[in-house]
Amino acid sequence: MVPIPKKYIKEIRSGKFPKETKEYFVNMVSNSEKLHITNCKNCNSSISASQYIDFDDVDEAFKFFKIYGKDISRCEHCFKK
Repeated sequence: MVPIPKKYIKEIRSGKFPKETKEYFVNMVSNSEKLHITNCKNCNSSISASQYIDFDDVDEAFKFFKIYGKDISRCEHCFKK
């Protein structure tokens, strides 16, 4: 497994995501390896993350983490069936 370069990880000092944050993100602090929908009303974890990587679409996120040998899953609250 290759470590993810720090240049991809965005940081928030406090508060919510900036408005330019993309539609999906993975929190890089919790190591939960869960993909969230940014600001999803069903999930408290989707409102802010101190370190995260954001993505335009779901496939982009899965491909990115596969390059680094990590498996991510969809948050069960954000991606309710």
